[in-house]
Amino acid sequence: MLKYIFAAAAFTAMCATPADAQTEAAPLLPVESMTCDQMNAEMMTAGMQMNSQLDTEGLLAENQAMQEEAERRRREQVSVGFGVGLTCAIPGLGAACTAASMAQASRAAEGVDEQHARMDRQIGRVNDSMAGLDQNRLMAMSERHQQMQCPTPQ
Repeated sequence: MLKYIFAAAAFTAMCATPADAQTEAAPLLPVESMTCDQMNAEMMTAGMQMNSQLDTEGLLAENQAMQEEAERRRREQVSVGFGVGLTCAIPGLGAACTAASMAQASRAAEGVDEQHARMDRQIGRVNDSMAGLDQNRLMAMSERHQQMQCPTPQ
C-alpha cells in the first residue's frame, strides 16, 4: 500500500513545476481526440492542483513515523525470533517453544490497528489532494496516454 502512496506523491511532485502547463481554463476536449501534448498539459495542471492541495508535511511526518515503527518492529522480531529459535532447538522444551512462539505472534499483532489508521490517514491525504479533479477523466487520459505511448515530460 505504501508504494501506491509513494507513487501518487511522486506523481504530484513530478507535476509540481511544469513549464508548459495550461494556466487558464479551456473547454475540455473529449479524451478520445486528445493529442499527447494536450494530455500532458492537462495532467500537469491536475498534478499542480494536487500538489497545491496535498498536506505534504503531514504526509512526510506520517511516513517517517511508519518507517520508524516498521524498523523498530523488525529489530524486535529479529531479537525475539532468535530467542524463540534457540528455545525451540533445545530438546524437551516443546511447551516453552510453543509459549514463546505464541508470545511472538501476539507482539507481532500489536499495533496493527494503529498501522491501519496511519495508512487510512495517508490515503485520506492523497484523496483530499484530488478534490475538484475529475478522477475518471484523468484515469481515461492516463490509459489513452499509455496506449498512444506518449512520452512523459521531464
